Amino acid sequence: MDGNNRVILNMRKKYKKIIKILGLLLLTVLSSFDLQAQEKVICESTPLWTEEFNQGTNALKNQWDQIEGWNYSNKKYADYSVREKSSKLYLTLKKVYDISKKPSINLCLNKNYGLKYGKIVVRAKCPTTKGIWPAIWLRPTRGLKRTVSGEVDLMEWISCFKKNQFQANFHLWGNFNGKQNNHTQYPKKNTFSCDVSKWHVYSAEWDASKLIVRVDDKIVGTWYAKDYPVWPFDYTYELVLDVAYGDWGASCGFDTKKLPQTMQVDWVKYYQLKK
Repeated sequence: MDGNNRVILNMRKKYKKIIKILGLLLLTVLSSFDLQAQEKVICESTPLWTEEFNQGTNALKNQWDQIEGWNYSNKKYADYSVREKSSKLYLTLKKVYDISKKPSINLCLNKNYGLKYGKIVVRAKCPTTKGIWPAIWLRPTRGLKRTVSGEVDLMEWISCFKKNQFQANFHLWGNFNGKQNNHTQYPKKNTFSCDVSKWHVYSAEWDASKLIVRVDDKIVGTWYAKDYPVWPFDYTYELVLDVAYGDWGASCGFDTKKLPQTMQVDWVKYYQLKK
């Protein structure tokens, strides 16, 4: 075999190896997409209700309760505004007076809109400055008395996180694992770039066996009932749209001169489990 033929043969071998490696990479990517597509809670294709923030202040009050402060009554710790404009909701924290009190402004669904299993979807953009603590989360409907309560954070952000990162979380609160007033949490951060100051679609879907949180249809985290001492979802939850300041949000510093800061919400949709 002459030199030219050897070169050609070696090149063919190299190309075959490269093609094989590329094929394996493609198969891995496709498998990942397939798993993401399969991992879901089966819900109705049409939402039970949609909030598009275009019905005026009175309609807003019919579906949402406005709550201020860590203890839900501390108006004096902050100035804020809640308004609808151009079919969007604006939650604005204007000024804070005592960051140790974790002043906040939030809207939460009232008890007539309790969510028991299904899928909640929120399109929003959030403020990102030192000291601010925006969150979109679920908690048990107020007034329910439970031995163990759950909490689901679709999105929460503080300035300690890496660039284009946020956190989803699942919490247990209450009496479990032989302890009174116990609290454990199981956070998961996004493994792909996501700038929460831009518009994104955040969702949580859950049933009796699993909970999945996504952003823009990409899975951030999945939690399975079998892995936890209690699966606290056999009762209704309420959605909370929250802009807080201080406390954990100020772990890496704060700058109140950067206020006001606003969370914008385009729409909210809720899908029931498939019947």
